[in-house]
Amino acid sequence: MSALARPGGDLVKLDEAARRYRTVSGYAPKTLREYDRWFRRFTDFCAPADVWKADHRDVRRWFVSLAETVKPQSVEVACAAIAATFETLGKGHAIGEPGVGTRASPARHPEVQRVLRGIRAEHGCEPTRKRPLLIASLDTFLAATPETPRAIRDAAILCVGVYGCRRRSEIVGLDLGPGGDGTGYVTLTNEGLLIKLRRSKTSRAGDEELPYAIPYRRSAPRYCPVLAVERWVEAAGIAPGEALFRGVDRHGNVRPNRLRGGAVGRVVKRAAQELGMDPAAMGGHSLRAGGITSLAKDGLTLPDIQVQSGHKSLGTLATYVRLERSFEDSPLKRLSAYR
Repeated sequence: MSALARPGGDLVKLDEAARRYRTVSGYAPKTLREYDRWFRRFTDFCAPADVWKADHRDVRRWFVSLAETVKPQSVEVACAAIAATFETLGKGHAIGEPGVGTRASPARHPEVQRVLRGIRAEHGCEPTRKRPLLIASLDTFLAATPETPRAIRDAAILCVGVYGCRRRSEIVGLDLGPGGDGTGYVTLTNEGLLIKLRRSKTSRAGDEELPYAIPYRRSAPRYCPVLAVERWVEAAGIAPGEALFRGVDRHGNVRPNRLRGGAVGRVVKRAAQELGMDPAAMGGHSLRAGGITSLAKDGLTLPDIQVQSGHKSLGTLATYVRLERSFEDSPLKRLSAYR
């Protein structure tokens, strides 16, 4: 039966599904949850008035009230949440029908944007970023890693995160080989470890596998990231298609369930404590930032680093280069006068 000959009810359902797919494909689940949280706060601010009748003056007042209690970066997230909800998600998002009932966002009004710029100027401060876990520090950690299941797993997680420049969600989403239900998988080859991501924060479609290679570090096998992963696979008895990183109980038993993203942050904090660093300054982002910063310290350009990190924007990539700005990293040392 042709599409035109289908009963009207079927066409309505198909159209609703099309709107849902079109709308949610561009947002990661975490982003949607964050936008929902901010829009609920805006709804409460507007109550008892209908939030969907709000204009730029309502948004302006809300941003001013937020600026008294949250950082400017959070106000900007709230602005993005309002724009996405009004223009893309629509009224229908709250009842499982995203894309229905959209309208122009009052947050885009020039007056609102001027207020935002004023908030940045008056309350702005440098964003708090996690310290990078550099390859040199990772080497120190690996040299002292005990032969326990949890320590072997932690070493493998740190190596994949730093050398692969991967996000914590990408790390825990990996399987051993294709065929699993993860967001990506790793393949061990004669040349090293190949990471392939089906989905990531910036690629939600899942219609391509983005490859990232980690070669063997043959000159220093004790610190080799590929061998660290191989040791974990062997110690945990992970079969092809299974989740690569799983929980380990206090008795050293490997659990069947995949780790959650928050576990990566805890692994980093434990490593930081063992290295004599401040655990509060470290987290899941320390891995991605550590790999990128280590590459930058060795003189690689941003386009070269982009091949490994997968960033779509060089501007965003640059924020992950977190050099200490010490004498060692001073660009003046490259001048002939300093040689």
